[in-house]
Amino acid sequence: MFESIAVSVLNSVLGKYIKDLDSTNLRLGILKGRAVLTDLELRDDALDGFHLPVEVICGYVGKISLLIPWANPFSEPYEITVHDVYLIAGPVRDRKYDPERAKASEVEAKRKRLAQIVKRMHPTEASKTEG
Repeated sequence: MFESIAVSVLNSVLGKYIKDLDSTNLRLGILKGRAVLTDLELRDDALDGFHLPVEVICGYVGKISLLIPWANPFSEPYEITVHDVYLIAGPVRDRKYDPERAKASEVEAKRKRLAQIVKRMHPTEASKTEG
């Protein structure tokens, strides 16, 4: 039961990057707050969200380890470690590189990062400006 819930949550977070994520790739130590995913294949469209002029030809992640602080899940940091990432990427074959789109994507990423920093520094003010 815990495995199916964990796979569902991990799939919602990692599913846009990892192909065919299921319980065969997962080892859980729920009481210790540990989860380990092994032998993962990257999706062909894993880099699409970054609007780069490259696409994944072949990609592999050897292991993703998660340490979840069950004692204080909202105040303690989560530890995520990624091991053995191999990626072969090539130029995108079906779309041309658009420098304006790339610049807009870069600006949007900077805005998101800035919003995250503001939210951490001033949690009450950030929630006022978002709503």
